Amino acid sequence: MASILVANQVPSATAASGVVAPETSSDAVSNEATAEYLDTLASSVPSEDVEVGAVDVYMSDHGVDASTATRNLAIQAAFGVLEARISRISGDALSSTWTHHGEVPVLEVRLKEGTDDVKLVKALSELSPLVVVSSGSDESAARNLEAVASALVGLEGVVGIGVDGSTGNIQVDVSAERPGSVAAEDIVMSRVAQVGVDLESVLVEVSEGPVGDTRRGGLHMSSCTTGFGVQNSSGTRGIITAGHCGNSQSYQLHGSSTWYSMTYQNELRSANADLQWHTTAAAEEGRFHANSTSSSRALTSVVPRANQGGDYVCSRGKTSGYRCGDVTSISYQPTWSGACPNTTCNAVFVRVSAGTSGGDSGGPWFNASAGYGIQKGGSSSYSVHTSTNYFGSLGVAVFYG
Repeated sequence: MASILVANQVPSATAASGVVAPETSSDAVSNEATAEYLDTLASSVPSEDVEVGAVDVYMSDHGVDASTATRNLAIQAAFGVLEARISRISGDALSSTWTHHGEVPVLEVRLKEGTDDVKLVKALSELSPLVVVSSGSDESAARNLEAVASALVGLEGVVGIGVDGSTGNIQVDVSAERPGSVAAEDIVMSRVAQVGVDLESVLVEVSEGPVGDTRRGGLHMSSCTTGFGVQNSSGTRGIITAGHCGNSQSYQLHGSSTWYSMTYQNELRSANADLQWHTTAAAEEGRFHANSTSSSRALTSVVPRANQGGDYVCSRGKTSGYRCGDVTSISYQPTWSGACPNTTCNAVFVRVSAGTSGGDSGGPWFNASAGYGIQKGGSSSYSVHTSTNYFGSLGVAVFYG
């Protein structure tokens, strides 16, 4: 059972159904001191660390005005700095962090089950009035995920299962295009009931359109999209993309009709990752295209999977272009056909509430100048990426611009 350990007064937090669910409302910012704190926190963030291109989409996704969207994206960037301090303070007791978006963003620090260190909780809660601390929520959700996954193994039409990190509920994605998907939707709950998971904690979502690894089309690469610049231990530099993309690739600069060759180096299609990398004749830069095809950004950091929860992130794909959404799960298990060849995917992929199209695979997921991962697949309503955590398993690491 998850428990709330500390709930700062602004905003409040409640525990329901065994899951800590911090709540925000306009009442939380009604007093002048709090409003001043929020504005000061937001203004402390350098403009280059804020994903300003996402303001319009954030407004639509979260129902806020432009000034609130801009402020909240800045506060999320400030949380990134806090997360580094949280990691140092918490050590092995830290499980993950989760950003809850609302009128006021909240950073939930999730400690491992059984953690009852009063001094640690006090130190964490004193970092910011926007920090709340809980324990056990990740483990509780992981147990439910394992039970639901075991109940749905082999059920036609189920293409992914994961933990909705904002609520602790289990998200089951069903494809409307797969044979038997209607039946799958109808019997998911009956199967879940058999393993003793609370039915109210399971959400079934039907996706229209194809679901899977998004590798069709061709603009930026022959069949996919380039990701971040990487290098191996010898200092050889190249470009990372999705592992399911073809090994024979060329790339094309934006606005150019010229194709440039790429040399395949290695790939990793495991239970944890879908990655490959190529070298080119060009001098690789630690930069990537975000909301502009005429200018690029320098990559300056990466965000580990445990700190991606709830973040508002963006990607560029050669078909969909620039798109943004909320990280809804950092414990997502793709189950579509061929998702993890010759093995079962682990629940370590990241799900984002932004759709994808064929050809987007391999593209970068980011917020401002921070890298999050490489596009794997999804549907018209959500995307799935491999976290930067697993680049090392391919024998490479990002380099910065």
